Amino acid sequence: MTTLKTEPSTKTGGVEIPGTGTTLDSIFSGVVASAASDGAADLSVLVISQNGIPRWVIPENARRAIRVLTSWKPYRLKSRAQWSAIVGACRLNVLGALPRVRREILRFNPAYWSRRIPGFSNSWSIVAYIGNPFPTRKALLFFVDKNGKVQAVVKMPIYPAAKAAILNEANILAKMRDRLPLPNILFVDEQDGIAAQSWIEGVNLPRAFRAEHLELLARLASENARVRLSDWREPLADRIVRNQPAVDPALLVRALSLLDLRDEMKSCVEHGDFTPWNLRRLEDGRLTLIDWEWAIEAGLPWQDICRYFYLQDYLFREDANVWNILMTHPLLAEYRLRLKLTPEMVRGLTARFLLRYLCDEQEEGNREKVKYAARKLLEILDNSKN
Repeated sequence: MTTLKTEPSTKTGGVEIPGTGTTLDSIFSGVVASAASDGAADLSVLVISQNGIPRWVIPENARRAIRVLTSWKPYRLKSRAQWSAIVGACRLNVLGALPRVRREILRFNPAYWSRRIPGFSNSWSIVAYIGNPFPTRKALLFFVDKNGKVQAVVKMPIYPAAKAAILNEANILAKMRDRLPLPNILFVDEQDGIAAQSWIEGVNLPRAFRAEHLELLARLASENARVRLSDWREPLADRIVRNQPAVDPALLVRALSLLDLRDEMKSCVEHGDFTPWNLRRLEDGRLTLIDWEWAIEAGLPWQDICRYFYLQDYLFREDANVWNILMTHPLLAEYRLRLKLTPEMVRGLTARFLLRYLCDEQEEGNREKVKYAARKLLEILDNSKN
């Protein structure tokens, strides 16, 4: 199901994203009705597909997409080689010659964008990325001027849950500008869950956790607000009961007991997806974060650190004892010292992250990730003296 009510193009029938009922015509036009209304015109694009599903939509003049494409840095060697071939083809303007790339004609109406994006010009091109089929699936639209500079980044929901996530990010960005260098909000369409922000010009970081990561996370801690881990136990226990994950119930009970801590600790803004691919180094050397859709304004400490280490461990099949890494990493010891986190707090906070991760993946039907979270909970429970 989708939040966008699609209407096939009168010329092409619409290039549909399988399983969504949404067409690229509707995404490019912002509001589906405008794609077939007065002012619509044919737009020639190049579509890069994966397993038959459109993932990237590139202007016919593919050189316009280079700044956007070079901001994506795959970490796996094979993916990096494939991506380099795509970027190289765009530089030579021969992208259409590559496998899994086809030319399409979209029905495009710029009226929605011209009313909302400051300084919008019909000379701009659009580079689009169609997100993974998660419950919060969305499209990213990068508006690029004739000089190749990105003037706006638009997020548009494809699945219903994406609407709340996009609006949450817009709200967080508006409140966080005094702590980090963040994009400006250009417009927010609360009814349709569409939001635009300025482009962050920067480069990706390596995977290693460094002192600058620690300093960035420290700026997300509150000076005055306090939270108790025990206040987060009951909602999490309710989710576990509802989802009934295929995990030993005794393990879940033991893990939940680690959340029975009423000691106060500093509240933190949780980014929610603190990973190397969401970090950017700006031209002046500072670090910042993108993709705040999962952010929690008054959240718990340590959660973003868990995300950083556990997600990489899973995605890159490292199968390390992450708990041991968390307890022995010198920079993480510094983080715990700054936030005055006791060993009991850290154990409970880590268990809370893994239990929430387990519930999230159970709800999405990812059995392998559920089993992974259960194994990592055992690492904590089996090393209770560390």
